[in-house]
Amino acid sequence: MLVKPGAKWVLRDTIAERLHEPPRILTVETYDVRKIGKADVARVRWTLVGGGDPDPDALRDTQAGAITQFAVTDEGLYTLWAGMDDAQVDTALKGKPSRSDPPKPYKATKLNEGRYLTIDDDGIVCMGQGPEPGAGPCEDTCDGRVCISETKGIVELSGNWSPGVTEFRQR
Repeated sequence: MLVKPGAKWVLRDTIAERLHEPPRILTVETYDVRKIGKADVARVRWTLVGGGDPDPDALRDTQAGAITQFAVTDEGLYTLWAGMDDAQVDTALKGKPSRSDPPKPYKATKLNEGRYLTIDDDGIVCMGQGPEPGAGPCEDTCDGRVCISETKGIVELSGNWSPGVTEFRQR
């Protein structure tokens, strides 16, 4: 689903909706879908509409690392960046995937710098990064995550990984 040509997912700022603020919509689209070695690869564009002119580089100022390219193999999912050319992607594919297939849940630890993966009862996989164990109380938003459904694609981007440190979800 993440590397399907012309895939498009619409996420709404649920916090703005609850506060009856003007709507903000984050559209996620695949483009430049291609095959590199054993992988299906697609670049991903995150465009924010609302609160000003459309911003086609909506993750620019987030802590998400601006995941803008995905590669999928039988081994799993590789989260990459659009600026990587095909040779760089091919090199990345020689390493371990970012997430295995099937995905395996794991907890945040100091060793993995607070990264975690959860799978809910509907099979939605959320990967994120939050405070490391023992970090103490958090005074603000201290977590960021992206959630993916096998059938619905990207269903959530929230916290530090989202534009405006908010919560964008599919309806």
